[in-house]
Amino acid sequence: MTFDKMVTVTVDPASTRNGELQLRSNIHFDNCAFNGGLTVVGDYHAMISLGADCTFGEGCVVTCKEATEGSSREMTLDDNFVKVFVSCEGVTVETESAIGLVSTGPDTVLNGTTYSKAEIAPDVDYLGVYSTYDGDTMTYTKLGIGNDDSVVFLD
Repeated sequence: MTFDKMVTVTVDPASTRNGELQLRSNIHFDNCAFNGGLTVVGDYHAMISLGADCTFGEGCVVTCKEATEGSSREMTLDDNFVKVFVSCEGVTVETESAIGLVSTGPDTVLNGTTYSKAEIAPDVDYLGVYSTYDGDTMTYTKLGIGNDDSVVFLD
């Protein structure tokens, strides 16, 4: 499917920090061309998956936004983030909210910084980069994530 205009996905507004996994919003795009970009709006508990066959037009980005103003400033790594799961090449994500960016291998760009699983976490199944706030400053935590849900903090 080809999307020539911006696509907006809004996570279930009833999702909460401590919601059960079966209540998680889970949206999977595969074999989709995004020529106008993708916007994800939500606070907690969602997985937006971009399959290996997805493409993004030149200059198109994935923009992540809060649904509830200020919710990102209160989140910690223990919370159930909105996660963007990337299996396709050429994804650029811009956000001012707390999110998790999870990659199966392709290099991804988050807020202007390129993260390469091959360089940072070659021996784990997934590279996770989580944006959270420390006061007014956005910080980034890199995690190696295993298929068995194991987690290793990376430098």
